[in-house]
Amino acid sequence: LPQKNVDFGGGMERVMMCQLNQINGSSEMFETELFIPIIEVLEQISKFKYAAVKIANDTLKIKAFRIISDHMRAACLLLADGVVPSNKTQGYILRKFIRRMIVKGRDLKINSNFLSLVAEKLIAISSVSQPQMLENASEIIKLLELEETKFRKTLKQGLLQFEKVLNSRKVLTGYDMFTLYESFGFPYEMSLELLLDKGIECDPQKLEQEFNEKNTSHQSLSRDNMEKVFKGSLADNSEIVTALHTTQH
Repeated sequence: LPQKNVDFGGGMERVMMCQLNQINGSSEMFETELFIPIIEVLEQISKFKYAAVKIANDTLKIKAFRIISDHMRAACLLLADGVVPSNKTQGYILRKFIRRMIVKGRDLKINSNFLSLVAEKLIAISSVSQPQMLENASEIIKLLELEETKFRKTLKQGLLQFEKVLNSRKVLTGYDMFTLYESFGFPYEMSLELLLDKGIECDPQKLEQEFNEKNTSHQSLSRDNMEKVFKGSLADNSEIVTALHTTQH
């Protein structure tokens, strides 16, 4: 090979973890200097200590600390590269990261906006290795604030509906998951994770199939309705009228 190396997918975080293991025997990525400052901010906001929840083996809170720390790094890098939250491609991934952090924050009893505080610390400690974060800091903070505020408006209602359906039927279908997504912005992955966190047995493959089936049906219906609206607004459907209509738009 022209380059004498092997890409094993380790990344900077895992390489640092291996180095830390050599020094003090630690084998946890989240105990490196890349994550400790972020976890400390979460400790201040939540009043929970990461070391204490690990000792107590509180899996829910351990996952919350780790997921928020990891997702914030990914989200800030995406935002620094010009990606904005949306329902398409990279923007959809970014939106899922942000929403998942907000939901996981609830496991740490964080019920108000906190993402910008975590991002500020991350940007500060990453300014040398990731200078684009510092250059775009104000835009990153602004977009995180906007997205978190917007999602929190529907999150509470969505979680209440999730619990309501679960309490009444003791089960959640993929169709229910689509309703939560369509009405409250809950991604399928979020509903599935909540089920798993509660220890409820489910078939992810079946749930995803039902979700996609409902989603496809919804998209077809929306497309048909749009065609009816488009046709109904024309004097006639001749080629020239259609062309003029489109040009006017």
